[in-house]
Amino acid sequence: MDTVGVNYLRKNLTTFLRKVEKGESIVITSRGHEVALLVPPKKKMEKARRILEELRKTAFVGDVISPVTGDWEFRIGCKINKRLFQEVLCRHRD
Repeated sequence: MDTVGVNYLRKNLTTFLRKVEKGESIVITSRGHEVALLVPPKKKMEKARRILEELRKTAFVGDVISPVTGDWEFRIGCKINKRLFQEVLCRHRD
């Protein structure tokens, strides 16, 4: 979240409005004290939240660091073929 003084905001208003259009919030200060918060319209924020909620229903987050080829080694020490694991996982989701 950016913080900007009133005078600087006035001189660069279009720049900060573009940031807010993209979803950023901006704290406005006067003489070092926070006086206002410039935020995007709720419609866009609510729409983004609804989209995220829908994604949470179907998204699967796994190990994004390990290479996708070869076998995986689990903490208990056993190995499993990644392709087989992915196939089983896909079948289980449906």
